[in-house]
Amino acid sequence: MANPAVSLALGGEMDCYVKGYFYLLTSELTSVKARTVLTISKEKIEDDTNLSYDLLVVMMNPGCSTPKSPANWNDKPIHNMGDLSEAVPDDTQFQIMKVMNKTGYKNAIILNLSDVCETDSKIFAKSVSGIEYSGVVNHSIFSDARSEELSMILSHFKGNTVILASGVNFKLRYLTRQMLSKLKYPNLISKPHENGQFYHPLPRGGKEAWVKYIVDRLEI
Repeated sequence: MANPAVSLALGGEMDCYVKGYFYLLTSELTSVKARTVLTISKEKIEDDTNLSYDLLVVMMNPGCSTPKSPANWNDKPIHNMGDLSEAVPDDTQFQIMKVMNKTGYKNAIILNLSDVCETDSKIFAKSVSGIEYSGVVNHSIFSDARSEELSMILSHFKGNTVILASGVNFKLRYLTRQMLSKLKYPNLISKPHENGQFYHPLPRGGKEAWVKYIVDRLEI
């Protein structure tokens, strides 16, 4: 049975199953909670190892989403997609579910500019300096040092459509450029900002407006 909170948030329109890989990102100076990848599926999947995904979404960084079980914070990088555990979704992921519901996509991979779990986007953006975060390097799945992890995850993505929704704060420009250099897909969908960044799914202008804007472009 799908998470009741997911069904309730979507008005009972669609049951979704959410999984992620949560881990502790450590350095000599600090240890922070992080998430490598999150997935949203319309059907319950027992084994994600060989599952194909038809939509890829890139956002800023993990917010309030957490593993359903506190025991599922790992102490090592992801090995394969079979390592995912059930997750509690947040409001931004509900936005992606709405897009999936209106367009027919069945399985989505969610990646972020940074793996660091910070619920306040302003604090996160302020802390970003180049591609480092509070002394923790390689916190981005799009960094060169993590190309093997990224390749493993993207090997499960069989579509050609990527939704870019990584935020419009200009301090994110380095991470954004790094991400764009790694994603060579023909159909990049976004609500662009004039500074070259991409609106987040929960923009100040209204979350329903963002959904409509993205859906309209996915249907072209």
